[in-house]
Amino acid sequence: MLAKAKAALSTAKSVHILGSVTNAGKPQKLDLSLEQENGAGTISLQGFPVNFVKFGSVGYIKAPAAYWAKQGSSGPQLGKLLADKWITLPGSADQLSSFSLKSFASNLGSKGSPLQPEVKTTTLNGKKALVLSQKDGSTLYVSDDSSAYPLRITNTKPADKGQLDFSDYDKVSKITAPKGAVSVEKAVKG
Repeated sequence: MLAKAKAALSTAKSVHILGSVTNAGKPQKLDLSLEQENGAGTISLQGFPVNFVKFGSVGYIKAPAAYWAKQGSSGPQLGKLLADKWITLPGSADQLSSFSLKSFASNLGSKGSPLQPEVKTTTLNGKKALVLSQKDGSTLYVSDDSSAYPLRITNTKPADKGQLDFSDYDKVSKITAPKGAVSVEKAVKG
């Protein structure tokens, strides 16, 4: 069933993912819209909402002044100059590579923990679902119909604690590059 869920996710046109994860011991909220190669959404970083777009091999972020102010010794000045502007990220293909449907699908169930042999059933948000559990405590809920779409991923381990809900398959509006995005250098020069 894991292979079917990966295949379903990898062939979907788009999906909406909402939830929270723990990264480096810190909780992060995620609200993502993903297409095969592109992604957009909001992630809480250092306690601040940061908007991002990954379009092709280029990444863009838009963050409040307080987020930028925490970025190194020149942060407070940067905060004033970059606040709420779309900024093109240098070398962004690697930084945002995980924000696409293709990447999420390839990483689904790849934590290296074996699956428990028993598959359970449940109802999740009114849909019949299969529950695939891994020995490390993570759980994948998969739609119990011909689509085999992933519906939820949970992890209860403190270092990786979180839950991501998948919805709106093939319904996400087309992701495009933000208009008016500038490089950090250009934003600083004015």
